[in-house]
Amino acid sequence: MSKESKGSKSGLSFVWGLATGALIGSISALLFAPKKGSELRGDIKEGAVKAVEVSGQALQTVKEKAVEVGKIVEAKTVELVSEAKHGLQKITKQETKAQAEQSIQLAETVEEVDVQEEAIGA
Repeated sequence: MSKESKGSKSGLSFVWGLATGALIGSISALLFAPKKGSELRGDIKEGAVKAVEVSGQALQTVKEKAVEVGKIVEAKTVELVSEAKHGLQKITKQETKAQAEQSIQLAETVEEVDVQEEAIGA
């Protein structure tokens, strides 16, 4: 796993931990505070709204990180494909050159055989 991937994962874990801790802390504080029922319900509603806001912010962060990672993956993929094409072209050129050299050697051998046959037959 890459450093970027680990960093994104730990950052996401931190955000979710922060949101969960804030929610649990808010609920605990509300339930143990001596208040009337109507005040308590209002405080719970307010805490829920804050939790939704924090979750929305966390979701936005996750979306931004996903887009960022997607761009990194795309760039790396393009780079790797380019390197692979270059390597394949290099191998193809080397094989073509080797085949040409073999063809030349074969033609020279055939010429030598022809010359020897002419010498024997003449």
